Amino acid sequence: MFDIQANATKVTVEKGATLNSNNAKAAVTTVTGSDGLPDGTTYEWVNATGTKENPIANVSGVQTFRVKVTLPPSQSGNDQPNATQKQPTKTIEVKVNVKPTAPTVTAETNGDVTVTPANETNVNKLK
Repeated sequence: MFDIQANATKVTVEKGATLNSNNAKAAVTTVTGSDGLPDGTTYEWVNATGTKENPIANVSGVQTFRVKVTLPPSQSGNDQPNATQKQPTKTIEVKVNVKPTAPTVTAETNGDVTVTPANETNVNKLK
């Protein structure tokens, strides 16, 4: 029996990053007591209607996205029973940590340093 849940160790990406299938795989984990997911399992980001997308993490802090996990067919080939060709799926919400934009640091000729913060909403911490 296979079951998944959001990974408590959230994926962390830079602001403006496009989320990929590796991020999706890292964002989920099996439920305690569940069998490991078989080879051939796929992970993809989907929107609220279940349509595949490659979302952009564009807001600093914690953003919520959806990951769809699809198991491979249990058997392959043209003459296999129909039931073994089904590919079970599960879509879950996951949280992604999005790092704020780093400030710009400029060295002056007199040895001073100017730090210019990025102009964005303050984020106290990533959860």
